[in-house]
Amino acid sequence: MKISIITVCRNDINGLQNTFASIQAQDFHDIEWCVIDGNSSDGTVAWLRDKHKLKGSWLSEPDNGIYDAMNKGVLLSTGRYILFMNSGDEFAGPNVISNIVHHINYEKITPDFIYGDSLDVEENGQSYYRKALPASYIKVGMITRHQAMFYRRECISNEKYPSNFKLSGDYALTANLLMKENINVLKVNFPICQFSSGGKHDIHRLKALLEDFKIRREILKENLATSLLLFCVHLVHHYIRIIAPSLNKKIIYKTRVQG
Repeated sequence: MKISIITVCRNDINGLQNTFASIQAQDFHDIEWCVIDGNSSDGTVAWLRDKHKLKGSWLSEPDNGIYDAMNKGVLLSTGRYILFMNSGDEFAGPNVISNIVHHINYEKITPDFIYGDSLDVEENGQSYYRKALPASYIKVGMITRHQAMFYRRECISNEKYPSNFKLSGDYALTANLLMKENINVLKVNFPICQFSSGGKHDIHRLKALLEDFKIRREILKENLATSLLLFCVHLVHHYIRIIAPSLNKKIIYKTRVQG
């Protein structure tokens, strides 16, 4: 069973090398690595030309943003399941993919969407264990990190990250998938990825919340009152993160991991 990992990058050669090392360390080897580089000028292209020895392919050219690049990655990939890991993201351990494949093979019905927990890593190296939420919580928000979600190829090969969501395209794609009938979901109870906090979504949080509001209205078909309430709840949570980070960590994290 081939697993495709799509990595989007631009001028982040150190992060790309970390992601590459994490993929190489996996004890499951039927992995395809598709790298979509946004025309980097930091030596990424030369490094890819010399060091990309895994199955898969890469390209470097200008794009219209991260989700446009991810759509290119889907077209390049050929694996049965697709996982998106941006440059700098890493697996939570060397046996993540083999454990995922084991769970897939154990299921009587082929899963369309597989997801699990994550380790959120701060700039100082401190990690926190973040539990994934039930799939039904998709109407509230993302149920886990995007890097902890596997999509069956047939389910998203005809889907695209919507171009009108510049910050929450991952939420839009996942919501679209989970709103379909007869989708088989598999939740695993172990961390899949190490996620480095402080990305573009965090920096432009208010704009992301407005996009999330639009996704609930247009894709998830939530009524206006509920959508407004959830927008306010997430906005309050955003300010709690800023004003009282210790309280925020108690709310969202299961436990602190040794940094």
